[in-house]
Amino acid sequence: MLKLLEDREARYRDALAQGDLPSAEKLCAETVAASRRLYGGPHKAVVLHLSSHAELCRRLHWNDEAQAAADEALAMAGQLGLDDSWRRGPTNTLALLHAAAGRSDEAETLYKKTIAMAVAEARGGSSDGVVRAFNNLAFLYADSGQDEKAELCYARALVHLDKLPPGEGDAELHSDMLNNFAGLYMARRDFVRARELFERSLDIQQRDCRGISPAAATAHNDLGLIAQEEGDLRQALVHFKRTLLLNQICSPDHFRNIDNAQRNIDSVSMALAAVARAARMEPST
Repeated sequence: MLKLLEDREARYRDALAQGDLPSAEKLCAETVAASRRLYGGPHKAVVLHLSSHAELCRRLHWNDEAQAAADEALAMAGQLGLDDSWRRGPTNTLALLHAAAGRSDEAETLYKKTIAMAVAEARGGSSDGVVRAFNNLAFLYADSGQDEKAELCYARALVHLDKLPPGEGDAELHSDMLNNFAGLYMARRDFVRARELFERSLDIQQRDCRGISPAAATAHNDLGLIAQEEGDLRQALVHFKRTLLLNQICSPDHFRNIDNAQRNIDSVSMALAAVARAARMEPST
């Protein structure tokens, strides 16, 4: 039975790494069942896999199943007397579920709990868990129009990111947080600060995966919009073409993103052609 459990766990983690969420969820559910049979009752392994299953269900938008698994994981962690490191994952999943359902007050309370848990787990220092917790709360505030609170939380996340060893940790998390923070400045038309954060996000992606990622596509798209706003159409076109390529490689099923990138390319190309025609028509002096 232990061998079966280890096999299922390895397979669902492999499926998750490949982005195959349906297969990962199915294998994770089998891992939960195997851990229940192996240990015959509450056990750390059951809590661990229930927490993973809750998050997989949430990502698949199976919200009822996600909440049930997260609630059971938290209850079992309490029954076993486990510390907060076991509670942070399912608590964060529940916060995300509340946020998605528009229950911002409940989500805020749970996000604050995850921040406290992450900081305690890091012994007052910095970690990816702390960065993620502040990023999630900041996103909630930004999404609900509380920009000042969002900026404070993103700034706290950035402070913790700066304390992490360069080139280590969850590159996708780091870039997503920087993109989110940049988006806040972009909405205010503070293009200088926004550009700095987008470019830092791209630097991280370049080190981690040669800049081939959805996070890099987001940064290039918004840098293109900034360049377009500032009248630098050639630079905007460079960014939009890169956005289209990255969306085609990383997210070929996201037709809306691909179509949007193509529209941006067409719009800027037409504007550049119009500028060129006007230049040719100017009388010589």
